[in-house]
Amino acid sequence: ALDKAPEDPKLNYDYALALFKRGKAEEGNDALDKVLACDPGDQSGLADDIDLARVEQMLAVSAFADAEAATRAFMEKHGQSDLMAKAYLFLGAAEVNQNKIDEGIAAWKTGIEKYPTAAESKHAQALIPKAEKRKESLQKKQEPEGK
Repeated sequence: ALDKAPEDPKLNYDYALALFKRGKAEEGNDALDKVLACDPGDQSGLADDIDLARVEQMLAVSAFADAEAATRAFMEKHGQSDLMAKAYLFLGAAEVNQNKIDEGIAAWKTGIEKYPTAAESKHAQALIPKAEKRKESLQKKQEPEGK
């Protein structure tokens, strides 16, 4: 079907999702870029879906590879987009999950500073105290017994 209507935003969107499911993230992102290149009137309200698909793609990649590297690659490609608040949230989470607590908190704080009104920034703000508690817990586990 895509061969017959290569500029159809809905077909490109569906094709991108299929590529993501097959683990072909780069090709999937290219297909999403084709959707964005279509006439805005032809996008049929897909803009939010495209943003969500990109974030879901990033999470899918991070489930199978290095989440931090996947997030940084995503941020590099979409550095000027509205998705950056989400990217900082995910980067912080990826780093905290790898017990890089200070780096994770720094990522969250950067996102909060750059995108203070974003819902993701508010979520990141709520995660900082939890990450600090996790850091304290990890430090206690590393202390020698008898102290």
